[in-house]
Amino acid sequence: MMKHLDQELDLLAAQFSKELATSEQQLMALGAAHLPTSDLLRLQGKYSERIESYSLWQRRFLNLAMWSPALLVAGALLFWIGSLKLALLVLSAFPVSLLLAGWGIYSLYNNYGTLNQHEEWLDAIEEELRKRNMDKKKRG
Repeated sequence: MMKHLDQELDLLAAQFSKELATSEQQLMALGAAHLPTSDLLRLQGKYSERIESYSLWQRRFLNLAMWSPALLVAGALLFWIGSLKLALLVLSAFPVSLLLAGWGIYSLYNNYGTLNQHEEWLDAIEEELRKRNMDKKKRG
């Protein structure tokens, strides 16, 4: 009975360590205080870069969605001046641009989660690094 329990505990411990194999997963599960400074510095750079990239692509996709109605206006103007083929081409680009913007925003969220989540993790990392720096200054 004890041997079986020990095997189960070993199995659970192995499974838990696999789940927390990366620094990022440890950050999410345990918090920034339990990671070495080198991992925190690496994650700080990673999350800063992710936030910049996420913000850039989010802004691009939102601008595409925001400006896509201009295609309707341009198509209507082209239709009004008699350029039917070009008007149809421009008008057909409107739903394509909206679909592309929607897919892009969905893809960002699906692959990276929310921007707030990354910002919270970065704030937690930076706060822990500040605490460690203050402790180091007090000791040294």
